[in-house]
Amino acid sequence: MTESEKFLSAATAEFFDGRIDNAELAVSHALALQSDNEDAQNLLNRIDARRNADLLEALRKGDQEMDNGNADRALAAWKVVSDPYPDNRDVRRRYESGVESFRNFVETMIRDADRNEKSGHTIEAVRDYSRALAVDPFNDLARQKRDALRPMTVAALQGRYDEADRLYRRGELDKSLSTLADIVSIDPDLAPARDLQALAREKFNQNVALVRITRLYNQGMEFFQHQNYEQAVASWQQLIAEKPALPEADRIAQDAKTQMAAALAELERTRVETEVSSHLQAGDSDLAEGRAVEAIGEFRKVLDVQPDAPNVMWRIESARKLANAKVSDWISNGNIALTDGRIDDATSYFQAAL
Repeated sequence: MTESEKFLSAATAEFFDGRIDNAELAVSHALALQSDNEDAQNLLNRIDARRNADLLEALRKGDQEMDNGNADRALAAWKVVSDPYPDNRDVRRRYESGVESFRNFVETMIRDADRNEKSGHTIEAVRDYSRALAVDPFNDLARQKRDALRPMTVAALQGRYDEADRLYRRGELDKSLSTLADIVSIDPDLAPARDLQALAREKFNQNVALVRITRLYNQGMEFFQHQNYEQAVASWQQLIAEKPALPEADRIAQDAKTQMAAALAELERTRVETEVSSHLQAGDSDLAEGRAVEAIGEFRKVLDVQPDAPNVMWRIESARKLANAKVSDWISNGNIALTDGRIDDATSYFQAAL
């Protein structure tokens, strides 16, 4: 495997793991080492298409949140576009047209927070102030109020964090992520919650990837059992390309490579059998109709494909005997045609006799 191919393999794995930036970096290295690497160029095209689709989805999600009155969530979605592409016209237009909506949202959140604080709903008040600050980070009133209430939420948030940690350690990642998302929505500055959220999300994505490659492996086995070897190989090749960097995934990929070798052997055996059968049938037909030269050609093609094919040599010998019997006739007819000036016919007879 060349260095370019190694980078391409790494890029492919990163792509299917959803790490698009890493995939783009790796495939760029592959192309720098081998500019005519078509597979790398195709992957780069897929990366560009995925990125464009992700950006459009982020814009759509932000629009939907904005329509629902969630300016903070709309901004979070649009930042997926504006952070890497600050000059993107679509997202800049949305920011400019939403100024009044952003202002109204901040005022609403501060009013809700004040009402929750007076009602003794401290956690909800902190959440409302955090949502206001997500839209207007320089709002001194919201920041001062939230900072004053934070000490009262420590015990409750610690309890939720401990529960999220227990869920994480038990492998209940979806529940852990849900709890952590709630904590972060209340107080986005809680570093332990954010760190655990990142770990849980990474492990969740790894589990999803394991489920997918396991499904691809089983799909390949089902194709194999039904003698659909090409589809089996395609499933296992996709599995190997998408394999995450996990020991369990390595084991599944190794099993897939073993099964793929068996499938490729079956494909080759089937190809040989089909080709041999086709040439034998054509040769037998030619021989039955007296076309000895054509029959010998077909039988020799069988030996090219399968040198130890049975019952071929006697067919060739039979065709040769028939051809030898006709040689004198072909030469005689060629001379007659030549005498009569039928050059094309003479040539055909003499070629047959060769």
